[in-house]
Order: sequence, then C-alpha cells, then structure tokens
Amino acid sequence: MNEMKNELLLSVSMITFKHELYIKQAIEGVLMQETNFEFHLIIADDCSPDATPQIVKDIIDNHPNGYRVKYFRHEKNMGMQTNGSFALQQCKGKYVAVCEGDDYWIDPLKLQKQVDILENNPEYKFCITNLDFYNQSTSKFDRSILNTFKKPLYLDIEDFLVKKAFMAPCTWLGTRECFFLTNINDIQSDGSFAIFMDVLQNTKVYFLDDTTSVYRILQESASHSNSFLKMLNYNQGIYRTQLHYIEKYNLSRLKNIVYESYRDSIKLMLRKNYQNIELSKAIKLIQDDFKSDDIIILVQELIYYYQKELLKINNSKSLRIVKLVTAPLVYIKNKFNV
Repeated sequence: MNEMKNELLLSVSMITFKHELYIKQAIEGVLMQETNFEFHLIIADDCSPDATPQIVKDIIDNHPNGYRVKYFRHEKNMGMQTNGSFALQQCKGKYVAVCEGDDYWIDPLKLQKQVDILENNPEYKFCITNLDFYNQSTSKFDRSILNTFKKPLYLDIEDFLVKKAFMAPCTWLGTRECFFLTNINDIQSDGSFAIFMDVLQNTKVYFLDDTTSVYRILQESASHSNSFLKMLNYNQGIYRTQLHYIEKYNLSRLKNIVYESYRDSIKLMLRKNYQNIELSKAIKLIQDDFKSDDIIILVQELIYYYQKELLKINNSKSLRIVKLVTAPLVYIKNKFNV
C-alpha cells in the first residue's frame, strides 16, 4: 500500500446511504484527481443496507489510489445531518471539498484549480464551480447550469436567503473552518442551505466558471420527492431556516419578504394537491407558521378553489371517488370554522 509522504493539504467529505448504484462513480471521480498536494477521501456510510460497503471495500483494495480512502460505517442510521457532521469532523486538511455519494466529479483538475485560486487569493476562503445537472429518471443533462436563467448565481447572503437559492455541495471547496461555522441546530431542513449562508456571511466566495461536477437529481432524495407531505415539510424547514438566519444575522428587514414568499408557495402547493387525501395533515403541519388571519384566508381560498374543481370531478368520476377527495375538508372546515 502506498503511503502519503507529504503533509495532508485537503480532505474530501463524502456521505453515503443506499448509493450502491452511484458510489463507485462518486469515489472514482475523487480518486482521479491530479494534484501536486496530498489529499484523502473520508467516506461516512450511514448504515447502508445495500451493497455500498462491498463496493467501497473493493475500491480500497484494488484501486491504485485506494489508499487515500478512509471509510467509516455507522452501526445504526444516524440521519443525514448527523452523518454529515461526523464526516466533516474526520477531515483534517487545511481545505475541505465535498462530494455526496450520488454525485460525481468530471474534471480531474477540479481540486488543483480550486486550491490554486484560494492559495493565490487569500481574501477568498471558499470556491465554487459550475456544474451539470443529471436527471436520473430521464437520463438527460442540463449542462453548465449555474449562473443561468434556470439557476441564477447568488453570492450575497440577503439575495441567497430570500431566493432560497441552490448551491450544490459537490462544487464546494473551502478552508476547513468554513465548514464549522454552522451549528447542527441551525439546520431545519437542508444542511447545504444553512452552511452556505454562514459561508457567505463570513467570507468572499470565488466562482470558477468551469464545469467540474455533476449533481444527480433523483426521484426521491432529501430535496426531491413525489410525496406531497415530504416536500411540504422540506419547504417548511427551509422557511424556518430562513427565519433563524434572519435573527442570527440581524436581517429583520427581510422577514416580511420571506413570509410572503412562503405563504404564496404554500398556497400553490395546496392548490396543486387539492385532491390529496393528506391535505388535512398538511394544514396541521403548516398552520402555526402563519398569522391567524392569513391561515383563515388561505383555507377559505383553498376551499373555494376545491369546491370549484370538485364540480369537474362530480361530472366525471364516481361518488366513491368524490367522497374520498372530499374527506380532507372535514378537518379543515371544523378546525377553522369556515
């Protein structure tokens, strides 16, 4: 086995759970990196019940750069945020880069380019790059999507917070301390959203417009789901994270803007899912986020919309189906006396 002869400069943090279809590509994208410095790869496996451990072990044993991999497997599932925090704690380099187990890197000079930028520009402590999106279900790419109409680039904390902006961790590289600005209690839903806001508040971020990484969009993940309640819960978590950072960084002037945006997005979600039998659970989940008058208006508008759409269902579907989709209204009407 080869041994690292020079002082470790960089650690790559990779969390994984049930990524047997993707983990090999993720690891190989890291191990192909060409650098003039030493780095290692930390893999934190959150007790995957699939073939992930065997795939990782095979790479460690047989890949020429397998010696760089340090693999940790939890005996029980810890959850994404706890596992992510654990992985970062194992990173000992001056710099840390991130690649989750379902994403991958495509530029063998990614690490070298980003480290060179930070070494030569000490006013920056964090560097991101452009990336491709890959939709797993359609096998289609959106190429070099960052800083486009689809995914604008926001490097000001106020803009990033208000827009609920996206910043894929697979493009990140920063000094180690940047990854410890965020307390796990700061995270209500999406850890990357919270971490990047702390980074924006505390340092300048360099954008390298080279496409180095691929972010894989799955049908089911922390930020994408076919479940109405899961996505509602995710959006609620983002909203509560926004409120937390408004208080944390004294950005009270943004509170009404954020509230109105959340209210409008929830209204659209409820309308889109007006036939969902979990509608009453959804109202229970989000009702405390709204002012009393606003939740009443929201519910009244929903019922009006619901009743109008129900006429179409009455004309085209059986009475049994009508009763099924009407059921959520019972809780809503009783609760809010409308």
